[in-house]
Amino acid sequence: MTIPAPFTSFRHFAHWRLGLALVLTSCAHRPDPGAAVPTVPTPSSSEPVTVATLADPPTVSPGDTFQLVVRVRIASGYHIYSTKASEGSFSPTSLTFILPDELAFAGDWVFPPPIITQTGESVYRDSVLFRRQVKVQLNAVPKQLSIKGELLCQACNPDLCFPARKLPISASVAVVSKTKK
Repeated sequence: MTIPAPFTSFRHFAHWRLGLALVLTSCAHRPDPGAAVPTVPTPSSSEPVTVATLADPPTVSPGDTFQLVVRVRIASGYHIYSTKASEGSFSPTSLTFILPDELAFAGDWVFPPPIITQTGESVYRDSVLFRRQVKVQLNAVPKQLSIKGELLCQACNPDLCFPARKLPISASVAVVSKTKK
């Protein structure tokens, strides 16, 4: 194989390609400018996964659609298995929510592409955003609605994998009367 200039070795070229792939992958996970992103506590070795969620926008009217946004932060040196992780002894990440009667999901979860490790595992690292459209029923009355759920994930570092955990998450959305035009 011919090594492209300005690289001095195949190893140098391979490291450059890996770095480029990581930069491009991290850019693909960035939300649109101006999009709401939940504030999440910094993870640590004792709490390697932290999570928060929000409704975007936080105020809606009957018939409107909003996004339920879940942000997961993963401590440095750790990973969680992706939503598409293969069956086996590791737990894939999953989200479960119970919506009030005034709300209904309007589509499937949008998951970011996972990172594929050298061993072929499908994982997430650092920070991950999950999004799902939610529709407000036309008969919804003005009030604050609570959305409760949980994130199931299994955190691992190079030495060990912890048992899968269910992390509770919640968000709220205010339903207001439609403004008359």
